[in-house]
Amino acid sequence: MARQTPVRHHTVGAGRWLGAAVALLATGGLLAGCAATPPASSAPTPRLAAYLKGSFLGDAPDGAAEIRLRAEPVFVERWDLQDGLYLLIERRTGDADARQELWRLVPDADGRTVIETWLPKQAAADTGVDRPGTVLADSDVEALGPGAFRHLRGCDLVLTLRANGEFAGAHRSQESCRWAAHGGDTLWRRLTLSPNQILWSERGFTTAGTPAWGSDSGVVFDRLER
Repeated sequence: MARQTPVRHHTVGAGRWLGAAVALLATGGLLAGCAATPPASSAPTPRLAAYLKGSFLGDAPDGAAEIRLRAEPVFVERWDLQDGLYLLIERRTGDADARQELWRLVPDADGRTVIETWLPKQAAADTGVDRPGTVLADSDVEALGPGAFRHLRGCDLVLTLRANGEFAGAHRSQESCRWAAHGGDTLWRRLTLSPNQILWSERGFTTAGTPAWGSDSGVVFDRLER
């Protein structure tokens, strides 16, 4: 039976979730005794979060399968300038198991935004929920908190807002992100984001710098819904 390809619908406007979070932070209701100034929705970091939030559809570089991408805000009560903005990222290629990451967006110097990559870690024996490779439900992520993930410190992405409204950036260096997969030892990831599209490129390299997997062309994800 032929697989039906979903229609790719484009939507406009920042999600109400971001405005509500900013308004809540402005009241100080969740930050007792804290006078942190909430970021404006037009500031680079909240703007990048709005670009990411939602579901997207792309095609694998070889054209053999569709890739679904979903970014969902989590830990909204932590969304102040000190703790950053968290989004749960899931990628699923065809019928394969999803790959799950936690991204923490924090402001950097000169208007840049850093995306920290966090992966699920081995859970304590009393939870029994999270194991390496396990995909957590959104409710489990919320219940376990950021402590269920580990920060891959060499895998931070630094993104800059361009004059045309796009964000673009990559890891600080090709050798910094230690991410062993498919015969590679390091990961080199680059992103370019506009309000309704994401260009996601990643390649694996050996310690000698030889390409092990991936393609320079990357995957273009079109927005399905916000």
